[in-house]
Amino acid sequence: MNDSVIDRLVVGSGPAGVSAASALAARGLKCVVVEPGLELEPEKRALAREATRIPVEEWDDARRAALAGNVDISAGGVGKKLVFGSDFAYRAAGPLTLERDGADLDVSHARGGLGNVWGAAIGQYRREDLAGWPVRHEELAPYYDQVAEFMPVCGEHDGLDELFPLPARHGPLPKISPQLDLLYKRLDRRKAALSARGLTWGRARVALESGCVECGRCLTGCPFDLIYNPASRLERLRRDGAVDYRPGLWVESVKERTDGVVEVSAVVLKDGSRTTLKARKLFLAAGAIASTRVLMKSLGLSRARLRDSRIFHVPFLNFRGAPGFDERPFTLTQGSLEWDEPALSPHPLHYQIYAYNDFYSTLIAKLLGPLAAPARPATRAFLSRFMIFQGYLHSDQSGPIELELVSGGADGDRLRLSSPEAPATEALARKAARAFLKHARAFGGVPLLPLFRLLGPGRGFHFGGSFPMSASPKDGECDALGRPKGFRNLHLVDAAAFPTIPAAPITYTIMANAYRIAERAAKEPA
Repeated sequence: MNDSVIDRLVVGSGPAGVSAASALAARGLKCVVVEPGLELEPEKRALAREATRIPVEEWDDARRAALAGNVDISAGGVGKKLVFGSDFAYRAAGPLTLERDGADLDVSHARGGLGNVWGAAIGQYRREDLAGWPVRHEELAPYYDQVAEFMPVCGEHDGLDELFPLPARHGPLPKISPQLDLLYKRLDRRKAALSARGLTWGRARVALESGCVECGRCLTGCPFDLIYNPASRLERLRRDGAVDYRPGLWVESVKERTDGVVEVSAVVLKDGSRTTLKARKLFLAAGAIASTRVLMKSLGLSRARLRDSRIFHVPFLNFRGAPGFDERPFTLTQGSLEWDEPALSPHPLHYQIYAYNDFYSTLIAKLLGPLAAPARPATRAFLSRFMIFQGYLHSDQSGPIELELVSGGADGDRLRLSSPEAPATEALARKAARAFLKHARAFGGVPLLPLFRLLGPGRGFHFGGSFPMSASPKDGECDALGRPKGFRNLHLVDAAAFPTIPAAPITYTIMANAYRIAERAAKEPA
């Protein structure tokens, strides 16, 4: 056991952990960051670096395929997002077995967490989204700009400015897809009528460095490291001396002594031994599932419940094709559509719009088999019209995810993740998909309803709320600084502390709230 006491300890280096560490660094305070810290395989990293030395227009099919790796593509959709074919962001570490029963959730033990594989879409929570939170919109809003000081943001001033205001520091987006350009021109011509029905649209806001070379690899790993990754920020903080990074530790449980020191029990992954860290301030940022598991273990709880924002896909076919649709596309989300129509849904619906990527052509080729070559002209005509509206529902409409922790002694624990059937959720999502038919002329196309798909619970990675913040916290809740009832110096700073999970993008608010909590906590003596 180490008898020294760390002033400020952060568990996790994903979006929340790095944001908390950045807030401390801004006040001149150093912290220690611990986690398992799994990394991308060196050969995968070398493959990406080699590609960046060659002009994108000279990449051949073999190089593109090597960068993509083995992507799981089937009629049911695309599998989990990998990085150059690597699943390192989802690999397990530590003495824990996950059992999934109707819930498709993942825990990340990677350096940078799920920030290695996220879609980079960002957007602030609106005032209405924070209803029931102990944190007012005016309190949280300034911290989005603080996050944008170290996380690059690209976007354009447009119709989404009021809902998703851009930070003062932002860069330009890559060129718009011809498909989305046609769509927005049609919608703009009918703006008054559509606005009256609660529709608002504009270019996506994404966490991206300026200077995208449009190589089309966004969804399989950016070789140029232009998509924001918390691991890069962590390395900068480490080089600046603001962070003492100690990977290879899996945190099992925590307890707070009467003198306020937090003791952290952890497993050393290289040999399975156990160690105890002591901290005057602990910021728990291991990700919603892992942080929930730590608190369950620490508090002797066998059950907990996550809130989830369910995700659904509405494939869409434009009436007109868009020439040049597949010319070096930018394949992250290119647009956002907000649909706030009480007759349709009591909570606003959020859509991220995806234009062409080569997953579509690969899937069609697999489905057609030997007919793919003669059908190529028809396939191109179809793909020039095809887009996907990726929708999100509020957690109040999505059904819960149940967690059950079973202690397993020397062999480790088991965490069972389950979700009951949610027919009302599917009915609402299908209703939302059908609503596009009412505006077919304005959208210039129709939803392909037979291809509608409601993804499984947790599949959108927008979940949390297991220990929600409350103005008057009870057992199983936190105060506005993320302190679970009974703790003074443990601060839960990831989405596990969210009271609700609105439909809007979640990561920007996770980071803003983590920054807020860490900055406020930093004012207290360590």
